[in-house]
Amino acid sequence: MDWHQLRAHTRFLAQHIVLADVFERLGKNPREALEDELHPQRVLLDLNKRDLANCGIRKTDFQFDVEVVAFWLLVNICDQYEPTICSPSGHLLKAPEPLFFHPDQFFYFFLDFPLREMAELATIYQEYDAKRMNGSDFWDRFCCIDADSGLVTHKNQTIRHLINFYEGGEALEQGTSEIFEKHVKPFLGWSIVLDPSNLPETNGQLLKDLLLGESYWYDGDDSKVQERMKKRGPKPSGAKSEFLLRYPEGIPEGLSAEAVAAELTEAGFSIGRRQVSYYDREVRRWK
Repeated sequence: MDWHQLRAHTRFLAQHIVLADVFERLGKNPREALEDELHPQRVLLDLNKRDLANCGIRKTDFQFDVEVVAFWLLVNICDQYEPTICSPSGHLLKAPEPLFFHPDQFFYFFLDFPLREMAELATIYQEYDAKRMNGSDFWDRFCCIDADSGLVTHKNQTIRHLINFYEGGEALEQGTSEIFEKHVKPFLGWSIVLDPSNLPETNGQLLKDLLLGESYWYDGDDSKVQERMKKRGPKPSGAKSEFLLRYPEGIPEGLSAEAVAAELTEAGFSIGRRQVSYYDREVRRWK
């Protein structure tokens, strides 16, 4: 799956998710929005012709919401399902983590609905309302990836962003980044690809594994959906608390963030390696 296919796939899934949220707010069964045979974009266009103001639904948000969810999906898929990079000659390597750095850091929080009510997205929606931001801006702000081609690239702010997040201190003063030299520069011009076999067998399982949407959107008796809808709310995984409980001093030498992520996920605390790395840096920063 190349970059264009990955973006198209996450956008398609995002349309289903946004539609499920809209269905729920309209009092309909959100599981209907996740059916494979449904054409979500067509349904969203049809809904756009209706008066939904009394339901608290902003039709003007539909496409922006889709971009938010699609971007979050791509970031978290690349965090958890082992993307690779492909050289112009076809040589494959595991993609280094820093290639996917993005200053908005979408891999550090879960999505909750309605998206506008999330504290983590408040500034983004303020910028959108002020017409200073649109859906394409998320993709353009990848630190090391060209939004259109999916090629590893060196942008004007690449080194500054990498230094600020990964290094700081002396590197910030010198303006040189070891992270860039080691994990980005050797792969300039390589493309991002993902083996589809790394993903869960079904789209529903993928969305469920990423804790996207409500659990009853995917499981359970349809007769109980209405009852569960009333209990809808945030669903933190507890991963950060569990990490701090197990590793109060940070990850010990010799143990990788990937291994810790697998350990916590197996214990029922869904988390990706980048989130683990972030929590580890946070712990060490305050020691």
